[in-house]
Amino acid sequence: MRLPSLLVLIGTALLVGCGEEAPERRPPRAVLVIESDRLALPLLRGAAGPFEQADRRGRIQASPADAAEAFGRFCRADPRLDAVVTTRAITDEERRGCLKRGVLGRELPLAHAAVAFARSDGLRLACLSTAQLRRMLRFRSPIETYADLRASLPRLPVRVFGPPVGTGEFDLIRTTILRGDRLRRDYGRTAPDLFEQAFQGDSLGLGALGFREAARAVPRERLVAIDRGRGCVVPSTESVQTERYSPSALLRVSVSLDSLRRPALRRFLELLVDRRAALVDAGGLVGVTEAEAAEARAILRMRLPPEAEPRRSGG
Repeated sequence: MRLPSLLVLIGTALLVGCGEEAPERRPPRAVLVIESDRLALPLLRGAAGPFEQADRRGRIQASPADAAEAFGRFCRADPRLDAVVTTRAITDEERRGCLKRGVLGRELPLAHAAVAFARSDGLRLACLSTAQLRRMLRFRSPIETYADLRASLPRLPVRVFGPPVGTGEFDLIRTTILRGDRLRRDYGRTAPDLFEQAFQGDSLGLGALGFREAARAVPRERLVAIDRGRGCVVPSTESVQTERYSPSALLRVSVSLDSLRRPALRRFLELLVDRRAALVDAGGLVGVTEAEAAEARAILRMRLPPEAEPRRSGG
C-alpha cells in the first residue's frame, strides 16, 4: 500500500475515534396492531399519542376492519394482529374456531357508543319504536309522510338525515336498526358540526347524531325516546351504559392470552382504562361503568398460564 493511502486511512480512523459519540441506539419500538370498529378509532388514535410519548417501547397502529374478518385473523392467531375492538361480542362459532386452533382470549369492556335522534321544534314526536325507525329508514320505505308513522302527525313528507355512510355512527344504525337493509334514497348525510344547521328552515326534520355530540348540541326536550319493546327510553349516560336505549352498543377489546404477554400491549390497555374519562370524551363515546372498569383491570392483572412450548418437528 502506498504511504499516502495509509495516512488517509489512519487519519480517518482518528477522526472517527475522537469525534462526537455515535447516537445511542434505542431498541426498535414494538408495533401494536389493533383492528377496530370505526366507532372506536378516534379513541384509540387519541390514546396513541400520550402512550407513545410516555412509552418509548411501543407504537400503536389502529385501522378499521370488518368484525368478521378481524375475528377470523384473531382466531387464526395471526402474528400481525394484537387486538380487535368491536361493537359485538365474538360469536359461538368464532369462539369454537379459536379454541380449535388453541387461541384463548378475553374481552375487556372499553366504552359505550350510541346514536341519538333529535326532532325539529315543529315536529311533535316524543317516541319512536325501533320497528318504526327501521320502516322509516330502509330502502323503499312505506313511510312517506309523518302521518304514515302515526295518524296524529302531519301528512307532510318525512325528512330524515344523519351521519354519512362510512362513519362509525352510521355503522351502529345499520347494525342495530337497519339490520342489513339498504338505506332510503332521500336520507340526508350531515356532518356533526353542521347538524343544527340542517334543521334551519325545516320545522319537521328528524336527525340522527352521536349521543355525546347530541347531548352537547341539542336541547334535551328535542331528543326522541326510543322503544325497543320495553317502553320509551330517552338517551342518557345511564340508559346507554345499561343498553336500555337503542341504538347503542358496548365496545369490547378482544385480546388473546399470547398477546397479553406483550408488556407494551398491557401498558396500552391499562392506559385506556386509567384515562378512560378523558379519552371517551374526546372520542365522542360514553365511559364504562365502575364495575366494567374493574372487570377490565382484573383481566389485565390476571395470572397468565405458562406459555406453551413450541412443537418439535420430526418427533
